[in-house]
Amino acid sequence: MRINSNIGAVRAQLQKLQAVVPQAATRALTPAIWAEDAAIVARNVLEALADTDSERAIIPQMVASIRAGLLEGGMRFTMRVDAATNALSIEEMRAARAAAGRQLNARDFFGAQVLQFEQAIQEWVETPEDELGKRRDARDFGKTDEEIAQFITYIMLTPNPPAGVEEARGRLEPHIRAFLMARHSAVSPEVIGLWLQAVLLAWRDMVQDLFPERFRASLRYLMS
Repeated sequence: MRINSNIGAVRAQLQKLQAVVPQAATRALTPAIWAEDAAIVARNVLEALADTDSERAIIPQMVASIRAGLLEGGMRFTMRVDAATNALSIEEMRAARAAAGRQLNARDFFGAQVLQFEQAIQEWVETPEDELGKRRDARDFGKTDEEIAQFITYIMLTPNPPAGVEEARGRLEPHIRAFLMARHSAVSPEVIGLWLQAVLLAWRDMVQDLFPERFRASLRYLMS
């Protein structure tokens, strides 16, 4: 009687599996991929929870700040919320404009800040003067709200402004600051706390839903 056994092949397969499992887990936790997923999930949650224009205005900046990274034993997500609890700062917006470069990208942290400021200026232009909006004068004649807002944004944020622009900036800035403080003041800590809880729960569900299949796919790839 002759007995054949594949115990050797099974043992080799198990040894390979032991070596590959940690690699598959690391591969399945590629931070760049998870950061994109986390941003999509957070944006959906925040947009569903935001009730006012001032709350909605800070969502792009919060989402753009999301980062993912490997943590021993798992994945770590971070999201900046400090900007959400403060009125828009013109000085910070100027620094962001310089850092963002020529092409603005809403997914970039600095680009999101500048676009947020542009939206605030657009609101200022569209708001009646008796509600702290822009006072119209002859220079605005024949221009659309969008054109006026774009030019004012340039005046307020352009790096190294020439003398004429610097003078116009000085005249506009007090009025814009008053509007920003009134319309874009702090989102309450209570609201931010609720937002964070909702986003964290959504991220937990996201990882639970997506990780198993990503791990299996990585394992199949490495074992093939």
